[in-house]
Amino acid sequence: NTKKDIQDEPVKMPEVSNKEDLTAVYYRLITGIKEKNLDKIMLCYADNSHFFYDEGLHKKLLCYDKSLKVTGKEQILRQYQYLFSIRLLDQIEFGLRKIDEKKAAITFVNAWTLTDYKVAETIVLTEIDGRYYIDQHHVHRYDP
Repeated sequence: NTKKDIQDEPVKMPEVSNKEDLTAVYYRLITGIKEKNLDKIMLCYADNSHFFYDEGLHKKLLCYDKSLKVTGKEQILRQYQYLFSIRLLDQIEFGLRKIDEKKAAITFVNAWTLTDYKVAETIVLTEIDGRYYIDQHHVHRYDP
């Protein structure tokens, strides 16, 4: 397998999770966002996953339907199409902030949205058929 092939495959979950397995999904997501590759982005999400924002964030930080939460791959795909259309993801410089192996969660920031909107993002992964997928993608206030 080439590096590209491996990035496009769901990450296999070992007997015991570790940082490398968790971060592989994060890096695939970030690569997909940087490339504006919706197929690669959607490979990261479970079928019934959730993408949501905390209340009280900047008015620009809403889902495509002006709600705070969308559920399911079809709606999350629409969310990314919306984020690209409003150019919120045009300037991206992601940085990993925290990996919680017990909760299978990764918190990260985009330097541009952190500066403009004071937010971070946390993805919580789930195991399905021996592979990791994003179950929850939460945009929330940044807490250093």
